[in-house]
Amino acid sequence: YNIQVRKQDDGQGQWNDVSSICDDLEAEGQTDWRFPTKDELLEIYKRKDELESDESFTAFNTDYSYMSSTPYDDDPSTRYSVFLTNGSVMQTGGSDALNLRVRCVREKVLP
Repeated sequence: YNIQVRKQDDGQGQWNDVSSICDDLEAEGQTDWRFPTKDELLEIYKRKDELESDESFTAFNTDYSYMSSTPYDDDPSTRYSVFLTNGSVMQTGGSDALNLRVRCVREKVLP
C-alpha cells in the first residue's frame, strides 16, 4: 500500500461522530486525509514497528482498536476495526464503538 500514515491519532468515538475528522483535517502540510480501509489498517499493523521508529511518530494506542472506512456486511452503521497490538479484526458498531481510535491516512505521492 502506498499510503502516508498520520504521525498522531486524530480522535476517538463512534462512526457518526468522527466520520468527517479525516475529510476536514489539515495536517502535516496536507488536506487530502481519509480513513484507512480495513486492509490498509492490517498493513499498518505489519509496519507498526517501522512507523513507530520515527521519532516524530506518536505510538499507536494499544488499549483500543482503530476504525476503518470499511463497512461490515454493507451496514453503514458498523465498521471493521483493527486492534494494532495483535492485528485482530473486529466488527464494531453501536455502543461498543465508543472507544475506537482514528488515525488518518492519505495517498503517498511518489517523486
